[in-house]
Amino acid sequence: MDENLKAFCDEIEDILIQIEDTLLHLEDYPGNEDLIHELFRLVHTVKGSSGMFGFKKLVSFAHKLETLMGRVRDHFLDIDREMLSLLLKARDHLQVLVDLVLNRYTPGNGNPELHEIDQIEDDLVDQIYMFIGLSNIPIEHQQNYRPAVSAAPIDGHRYSIHIIPSTQVLCEGMDPISFISYLEDLGTVNDITINDTRMPLLDELSFDHCYLDFTILFTSTITESEVLHAFLFLQESAKITVTQETSLTGSSKLASDTDSTPDHSDTQSIEEYNPAQGPIKERDAKNTHEKQKTSSTQLEETVRISAKKLEALINLVGELVISNANTHLLAKNRDTDALLESTENMLDLVENIRDTTLSLRMVPIAHTFGRFKRVVREVSHSLNKDISLIIQGGETELDKTVVDKLNDPLVHLIRNSIDHGIESKEQRIAHGKPEKGTILLNAYHDSGNIVIEITDDGQGLNREKILNKAIENGVIQENVVLTDREVHQLIFAPGFSTAEEVTDLSGRGVGMDVVNRNIESLRGHIDVLSVEGKGCRFSIRLPLTLAIIDGFLVQVDNLYYVIPLDLVDECVDFSEVSNTTYINSHFINLRGEILPYMRLKDVFRIKNDHFVEQTKSTKENIVIIRNGGKKAGLAIDRLLGEYQTVVKPLGKIFNNMKGLSGATILGSGEVAMIVDVVALVELATLQAKKDREVKAVS
Repeated sequence: MDENLKAFCDEIEDILIQIEDTLLHLEDYPGNEDLIHELFRLVHTVKGSSGMFGFKKLVSFAHKLETLMGRVRDHFLDIDREMLSLLLKARDHLQVLVDLVLNRYTPGNGNPELHEIDQIEDDLVDQIYMFIGLSNIPIEHQQNYRPAVSAAPIDGHRYSIHIIPSTQVLCEGMDPISFISYLEDLGTVNDITINDTRMPLLDELSFDHCYLDFTILFTSTITESEVLHAFLFLQESAKITVTQETSLTGSSKLASDTDSTPDHSDTQSIEEYNPAQGPIKERDAKNTHEKQKTSSTQLEETVRISAKKLEALINLVGELVISNANTHLLAKNRDTDALLESTENMLDLVENIRDTTLSLRMVPIAHTFGRFKRVVREVSHSLNKDISLIIQGGETELDKTVVDKLNDPLVHLIRNSIDHGIESKEQRIAHGKPEKGTILLNAYHDSGNIVIEITDDGQGLNREKILNKAIENGVIQENVVLTDREVHQLIFAPGFSTAEEVTDLSGRGVGMDVVNRNIESLRGHIDVLSVEGKGCRFSIRLPLTLAIIDGFLVQVDNLYYVIPLDLVDECVDFSEVSNTTYINSHFINLRGEILPYMRLKDVFRIKNDHFVEQTKSTKENIVIIRNGGKKAGLAIDRLLGEYQTVVKPLGKIFNNMKGLSGATILGSGEVAMIVDVVALVELATLQAKKDREVKAVS
């Protein structure tokens, strides 16, 4: 892809995301002037950027949308729910047009077929013109007014535009001709005069330099400020002056109102114009002070990096970690102080490189959360429910590879809260609740993990209904006694659904099972807390990164295991926590705290071919691990200390193996398995519960 086109692609994707975010904020604050001006600027930028690449269909639709936003900006129209729905659909159509011009559009799976796109655009344009027609009617009378489709605006102004490019403009990647061509999409270019007075003698002429000036006579409905904005990307490479010569008056009042703004000076250099703030003479002293303050400080610069290049860098850093561990091991075996000190320094440097590299892929989760405002808005409207979405912890950072895979599980959970969790308006009022339901999305860091919570104030989970359905489907036996938490976890069973009828949103029994599998594939865990009649909370616990972790290396028989260091509390001798009371059970006594424990050799059925069979003696060690508020002990043979671990995925043969989340290569070249702490804590707790039941029966 051409570099300029790639830059357009990156920019336009960011802008479309910002447009949707701004529209959703406007639903909560419909009269907010800053949001309205921001939306106008974003749509105008879409039009301008598309025009420079000759994407005429995209420019045409964006111009119509911009005209509508101009009427809102100039207080001829108010934004209501109907207009907001139209603007959201228009934003989606902009996305379709962008994908089409970039040759990446795929029909089907929710996307319109190619033959439907033109009809969709025609319908949207009809609705846009219908709203534009309302700008001739006083706002207080607009509610009952819906005119026939209006004609496009035709009136305008005549401008004289003088462009003096720098001689280096072509070397800087800017072609003045492309900007002049773009003007044809905004109005009519009546005449172009070329001035060649800067042209040097033939032997001094350089063919990659520009020596021409241009004077353009231009007629358009757009304002003087918008003419200047058309040359925004040329401002560093040319001096541009715009003079309004005269205004044209047509027969259409609709047209004369289009894009009307207060008059500015007749001549204005682009150097004096900031499209986000308006003409410099209209800025107040505070804004001028802020500009001076900003210019005196060093702004943080950002660089776009290819995801493939970043992935390659992280893989190389992973190999560097493994190689460095091998070097350090060899240094220990040589027992040379100078060499050992050198490798210790290298370990510190590699650790810093690792942390810095991984931070490049850490992104705030706010963007992912922001997408769900649209989901909540549209699904709640389709179900005739009034629901607000509250977002907290959006600044919490998470590995981008994890963020990208979170979208589908979160969509399922939020739709589940809307459909099953939050009651209808009538039911909420009958139960003494506010008519408007609430869904809270929250994210925070906890013990080297990120926790994402989806909480609603709905009706909660119905224990009896879930139990009966689980028994009916053969998920559990009829006489099994389960705690509330265990009952709630049944909703993640394959094919499980308590919906009484199948709808477009739920009832097919595929949603929650998919959620659980997707979360487990990210080495995560999902938990449910529900209070019937009060609400429900889904808690997702995930590792911050899938690439490299700090681990604690242990040995069982002749095999090595790595436990994520953030989930290790402490290590103790088995003799310190065992006594005759608990010797024949799966419990230990940690300073008065009774905890479940298990042996890794029992979990993974390790046979002691090389070591003498060990009993509960001082030779065994207990590693205390935790997941959230739960603790458990792991009995192992040897503690080998902290170890930087490069996570390698397990093959398909391990798909059904519980308790393992990956593998790594040690400095010695041997393979160590990475322990899934979440699964082992659950397994230890379950085993301890069975011990209690057996003792209770006996």
